[in-house]
Amino acid sequence: LLLSDTNASDKALFSLNDSKVNILHIATHGAYVESVKSEDENDAMKRSIMAFAGANLGNGYGIVTAADIAKMNLRQCNLAVLSACETALGMIGSDGVFGLQRGFKNAGVRTLLMSLRTVNDAATTEMMIQFYHALMDGQTPNQALRTAQKFLRRNGYDKPEYWASFIVLDGQQ
Repeated sequence: LLLSDTNASDKALFSLNDSKVNILHIATHGAYVESVKSEDENDAMKRSIMAFAGANLGNGYGIVTAADIAKMNLRQCNLAVLSACETALGMIGSDGVFGLQRGFKNAGVRTLLMSLRTVNDAATTEMMIQFYHALMDGQTPNQALRTAQKFLRRNGYDKPEYWASFIVLDGQQ
C-alpha cells in the first residue's frame, strides 16, 4: 500500500491501528521541538512530531505526535522506517528517551530505523533504496543499514551528514 500526496494523511496512518502491517515506511518531515523547556515526559512525547498531508494548512490536521503513536496498536509491525529528520531525538528522562522512538515502541513496533539529525533528501532516498535491497537479500536491519551507508560513502556521499544520521533500534532479529 502506497499513500502519497493528500492520501498520506494522519487519518491514513491512524487507520493502520490494529492492522497486520509488517513493514511501515514513513517518508515525511519530522522534528523534535526543543523550544519549550520542560522536564515533563508527557510533554516531550507531544513535542516529537511528524508532518502528514495537510500539516501546513494550520487546521489541526496532519501533525502526529509521539503521544498519538503510543496509543496505537502496531504489534504486528516488525520494522518501522522513519525516513525524516530528527525521528530518534527526544528528551532523556527517567526511563530513556521520550520521543517518536518511545511512541513506536509503546505501540509495539519491534525494530525502528530513525535519524538523529536533519537529513539530506537525495542521500536519504538513495540510502533507503540500498537499505531495502540489502534487507530483501536477507540482511538484518543493522546489517542492511551498514550496507547502505557503505554504498553512499563509495558513491559520492562520503561526508558524515549524508550517511551517519540514521540508527537502528532493536535491529538484531
